[in-house]
Amino acid sequence: MITVDSDDCQADRNDGTIPVDAVPKPLARYAVRDDTVVLTEANDRFESTFAVGGTDGSFRTWWTENELAARDRDIDELCQALVAGDPVDVLVSADGAGADANGTGDRTYQLEASETRDQHGTIVVTEVPIDRGEDFAGEQIASVISHDLRNPLDVAKAHLQAARETGEQTHFDSLEQAHDRMERIIQDVLTLARREGVISPSPAVEIDAIAADAWETVDTPHASLTLGSDLPAITADPDRLQRLFENLFRNSAEHGRTDGPAAEASGDSEPDQDGLTIRVGTIDGGFYVADDGPGVPQDERAEVFDPGYTDADGGTGLGLTIVERIAVAHGWTVTLRNGEGGGARFEFRGVETSRQ
Repeated sequence: MITVDSDDCQADRNDGTIPVDAVPKPLARYAVRDDTVVLTEANDRFESTFAVGGTDGSFRTWWTENELAARDRDIDELCQALVAGDPVDVLVSADGAGADANGTGDRTYQLEASETRDQHGTIVVTEVPIDRGEDFAGEQIASVISHDLRNPLDVAKAHLQAARETGEQTHFDSLEQAHDRMERIIQDVLTLARREGVISPSPAVEIDAIAADAWETVDTPHASLTLGSDLPAITADPDRLQRLFENLFRNSAEHGRTDGPAAEASGDSEPDQDGLTIRVGTIDGGFYVADDGPGVPQDERAEVFDPGYTDADGGTGLGLTIVERIAVAHGWTVTLRNGEGGGARFEFRGVETSRQ
């Protein structure tokens, strides 16, 4: 059991971070004290997956207890990165983790640590299938390419058909934009495949402008988008943020319904009587994307970010996995909740704003 320091918990509450048990994956918070990384709090999934009984509570002791090994860094390099406040994203093999509970060892995890703020940070751990070796990595990259490219490809097909029927110039312009978007996605995935820099954040990125651009790339004929009037500018990678919105909008469109109880209940916007209403708004420490569809059952929320999880016909199950990875790469947390009056609401916290 990790012993929680009261000062660290108070700092988290004042910073507006969410409770650790609200995150569906193994998660721990840490603090840097005298050049030592100390685990201060963990959720139930973290404590049921790993041994966390070290007397000093240090990250190094936790690493040793669970017989962990990183693919491309040793423990000294990892600790140095965490102490320096740098984000960490590494593949980790574990001979001991999970062996007592499940009777097996030799597990592989993706360990992601956010950039520290005021000497505090967050570690999120995702189990990665290993029985398919290098073939799995190649297949996963191929699936991401096919999933992300489907958004602008659908738009391009629709405008191609309209161009054939009407010959209007605007459809050719939209075709060109869709092709440009596909080229950017291909370049992004190539960067990921080569394991180079994951994000390139820029200051003063306007959420409303990025969300509006994303909306134009997703085929949503029976849905409407409402943008909050107080959406801030944030520090983010614009291309990755657009992909995040694209995948959320597409997820809502694929799982939505035609009435609008949540929009009616919130009083924030008039619901689209012919389709789904999707809203992007501001919360303390971040932003949210919500729809007025049927929502996600409570017992399925812990699985929606897992690769391959989908209940939509023809879905790849990668859309929300990509959303989570983009959020974690920025040092944000993403939580799925019920929207006001129903529907799904994805909340992103830990977001650095460029203006108040």
